[in-house]
Formats: sequence, C-alpha cells, structure tokens
Amino acid sequence: MVAGALPAGSAAAPAAASVAKPVGRLWLGSLTVTVVPLVFSLLVTGVRRAAEQAAGRRLAARALGWFAVLLLAAALVGAAATALLLHLAPRHF
Repeated sequence: MVAGALPAGSAAAPAAASVAKPVGRLWLGSLTVTVVPLVFSLLVTGVRRAAEQAAGRRLAARALGWFAVLLLAAALVGAAATALLLHLAPRHF
C-alpha cells in the first residue's frame, strides 16, 4: 500500500496506474478462471458422494438440477444488474 501511495501525488501516477490496471485485471481474471472450476467440481463431487452414501440418484439429480437453476438465475441477475448499472453510470473512454 505504501508503494501505491507514493506516486499518488506525483506526475508518475497516471503512468503507474496505466501499468497496474491491466496487471490487476489479469490477476483477478486468472483467479476467477481458477476458482470457478474448482468450486463446481467440489460441488459435483460432494453431491455425488452424498448420492452414493444415500444410494439414491434422485437426490443427486435434484441437487444438480437446483444448482443449475440457481446458477442460471444468478447469471441472469448479474447480467441485468450490470446492464442497469452501466446504463445509470456509463463509462466514458
């Protein structure tokens, strides 16, 4: 944080920001790409093990169905919220 605060008042601040912004986006993108498949596989594995222990495929199918429905709903809400927020506060480049 100190390294980020040092150039804040200097003339080098825009140059430092132009370098840090793409690096930060790449870092967050790589975290997302890594975490999402891990969470999905953990969920599928957990449901599968629960189904094996309960010896019921119906529970696993229902859980995966609910997961798919909730995932779709979350994606739609996220897309709608993003569109609304971009409409309310557009970015000017």
